[in-house]
Amino acid sequence: MTKEKRLFSLPTWARAVIAVVMSGIILLGFGSLMMDRNKRVNMLEGVYERSFYDLTAEVNDMEIKLDKLSVSNSAKYQRELLGELVVSSELAEANVAQLSQGEQGMEATSRFINQVGDYAKSLQKKVDGGEALSKEDKKSLDGLREVSAEVGKKLARMRDKIGTNYDFTLNTDGVGKDFSEIDLSIEYPELIYDGPFSDAVTKATPKGITDKVITKEEAYKIAKRAIGIESGDLVFQGLWQGKIKSLNYADGETTVKLALDGTLLMYNTPSSLGGSEYTEEECVDVAKKYLETIGFSSMSPVWYSNYSGNVFINFVYEQDGVLYYPDMVKVKVSAETGKVVAFEGLAYAYNHTKRLTLTPVIDESTAINSAEGISVRETRLVAIPQNTSEVLAWEVFGEVGEKKYFIYIDALTGDEINILSVIDSEQGDLLM
Repeated sequence: MTKEKRLFSLPTWARAVIAVVMSGIILLGFGSLMMDRNKRVNMLEGVYERSFYDLTAEVNDMEIKLDKLSVSNSAKYQRELLGELVVSSELAEANVAQLSQGEQGMEATSRFINQVGDYAKSLQKKVDGGEALSKEDKKSLDGLREVSAEVGKKLARMRDKIGTNYDFTLNTDGVGKDFSEIDLSIEYPELIYDGPFSDAVTKATPKGITDKVITKEEAYKIAKRAIGIESGDLVFQGLWQGKIKSLNYADGETTVKLALDGTLLMYNTPSSLGGSEYTEEECVDVAKKYLETIGFSSMSPVWYSNYSGNVFINFVYEQDGVLYYPDMVKVKVSAETGKVVAFEGLAYAYNHTKRLTLTPVIDESTAINSAEGISVRETRLVAIPQNTSEVLAWEVFGEVGEKKYFIYIDALTGDEINILSVIDSEQGDLLM
């Protein structure tokens, strides 16, 4: 069961719904720092191949489930298929994360897989409530099946290369390039499951990474600080190429990824789905202190959700009272232990920079008045991604009857530029 709240008591608002987006766990690190390079390369190759074949199996399974759902008329069978589809999408996303290590080439595929799971969850709620899947639902499912088939074909072509002229350890960036060629232009529901603008990572040159190059010793200390250990060994896994070159460390199933300037890009360690000894608010405080410890300052929480004993929190950069959605990081805290168990900061690395002070032309009251008919609960001044740029906007959150909306008013022109409607779900709130 997912529990989510809007953080009215915090300096910035927060609602939460985050799916399992920090699932990029790479099972590396068994060995010593003196491990023979060839053995380490072979181990990496084995991990990539296993992830690839597992991804292929899950995508094929997704296609089959989507095909069956598009013609099924049994609520009981639909419920069963939807549950299996959710599981397959989560497993597929974990394998995509392992293959891509967060680079941009596989972004479209990753987003598609996440949205298949999100849509399946929303349909689960509908079926559980006694409603039948509509013709529009089945049309959307068939569209998703078409995209799954396209991804499956690309995987099949890549599979034919394996064992002949395809080396994952030499083509980590090539994997992303292959997937970036997949055409995901088919229309399907635009579901945002972990907060608005959470997937707004640009493809431009990373702004948040400096030209500084730290030493291996400095990187080792930063990596240990990131996972919160004073003792124990981290095994250096090597330098990985990509738009952001990274130094990679592992300790058993725990992985850490740093940019060459020492910026933390990713940290993940296994966590149990146990009890909740810590409240959501306490977990948010833990995450905020963690960010300060690893060098992320002026970060404000905007979303959080409690998913089976793990609290996922989205933070964005705040400057001069403006929340910058492009500069987002995600932190996962175990509500059982009160420890940070995962971090992902790719969007921040790509977008963060010192901005000029932004002054709205349209004042708050004018923005509220433009949202006529809405019972306004809260407004915030935010910078949101739009195409390849940022737009200063008033974020107006309110209700019409039992329906909830986020309305974005351009703070310079007064134009209404985006509306997100909130759809309740037992797994969290979907924004459409």
